[in-house]
Amino acid sequence: MSDSRLTTPLEVAEEGRSTVVREWIEKISEVDDTRGREREGLSAQPFGVAYGPTIFKRERKANGLRELPKPRAVAIGPYHPRENSLTFNDDYKWKITRLMVNELGVDVKKYLAKMEEEEEDARSNYSEGLLEWSSKDLHMMLLFDSSFILFVINPFYKRWWPKSQGAIWEYMTLSSDVTKYMKQIKLDLLMPDNQIPFFAIKKLLECFPEDEIIFKEDPIEHLALCFFGDLWPMRNEEQKMDDEADFDHLLHLFHWSRVPVEGYEIYSEELGSNDASEQYIPSATELRKSAIKFEKKHSGSNLDITFTRGLTKISAVINIPTLHLYDYSEEIFRNLIAFEKNPMNDVRCFMAYSACMSCLLQRKKDVKLLRESGTIASTSYNNADVVQFFKDLNRELQEQVMPGTLFHLYGRVMIHHNSRVSRAYGGFKLQYCPNTWVGLSLVAAFVLFILTLLQTIYAIIQK
Repeated sequence: MSDSRLTTPLEVAEEGRSTVVREWIEKISEVDDTRGREREGLSAQPFGVAYGPTIFKRERKANGLRELPKPRAVAIGPYHPRENSLTFNDDYKWKITRLMVNELGVDVKKYLAKMEEEEEDARSNYSEGLLEWSSKDLHMMLLFDSSFILFVINPFYKRWWPKSQGAIWEYMTLSSDVTKYMKQIKLDLLMPDNQIPFFAIKKLLECFPEDEIIFKEDPIEHLALCFFGDLWPMRNEEQKMDDEADFDHLLHLFHWSRVPVEGYEIYSEELGSNDASEQYIPSATELRKSAIKFEKKHSGSNLDITFTRGLTKISAVINIPTLHLYDYSEEIFRNLIAFEKNPMNDVRCFMAYSACMSCLLQRKKDVKLLRESGTIASTSYNNADVVQFFKDLNRELQEQVMPGTLFHLYGRVMIHHNSRVSRAYGGFKLQYCPNTWVGLSLVAAFVLFILTLLQTIYAIIQK
């Protein structure tokens, strides 16, 4: 590995990769050059896709007014320009890669050889085919991006410390920059078109020395989930990862960790039906008229809304996990909805949740009602902001096929809501028991009346 241990200071070029980085790439790319030339011809031909692409380039709608989102800290994969205006460009990623090579003994040539073997699979993950990317550029892109992702997911500080003084200073500088922009890095890594195949990251782990334990104590999937652990929706602890779990990329892993264990799948017989715009449920305040109340759900996925009728079938409860909205929430929801629109994806939980909440929260008084029940947390979003949040998301759902789970929920709610007995009972409660304290007052008054009546009867008998 001595031929890959470069210590020359980085000279940043105005455009593209720096001179030093390009020289470094040329140096380590000398291995198996014959094989590389043999495969150059393949890069100009589209590869057959066995299971279909999993990473799609976002397309702007013809009548869309919103600009397509772009990464603000780091570009991952081939769909976004890898320009020096980004904080973490290829020159920066090279510093991280060089640190791994010099201090941890990562075998870069071994990784490039692995990517040579996996190139067809790597290309097949992208809907665009990447015809303009040469084999060498594709391999280097996967190397730099995998190195960056491993570094930010687990920056080694608990298990490793550089040996040389120069490496210590470089490591501290890199870690400081990553920490400063950590929130934006996480959001960029959850963009549906800012991904690389997950196997490319795992292959880099195989290029660490056998005695290196930095990434061997915990699976990389677990480290990634811990990395995203502070983002809402929070992880569904009921989701258990087995040894056969296979994820396409980081966004796929994040999505899996947030949705319920079962339900919200799209089946072939549902295609072409179940349009969200064709079915709905009334708003939260309207549902109160049929004796439906809202309660906070404490376990499971943050997205799993359930409906339960009482024993008498007169009243019912809609259980909703507490909703937390932050300044990054719209970006995450749009990313995950875009991911669920991927034709290779068959779970549409974020879409179903957004559609249901947009029905329930149509006015500020609906939000107020759910806040009082504890199902909407107090954040910087006021009542009007919450309504607008789901109204905007609902525009993304037009003409989209929804899972049968959502319409089963809608159907049960509407059966109850249209029941004459439930509406009569709900109307009585709203008129005479509009809140808990009024109800308790009526009960207390009734008890007091009974006691007074008994006292009067007793006095008459005594005479």
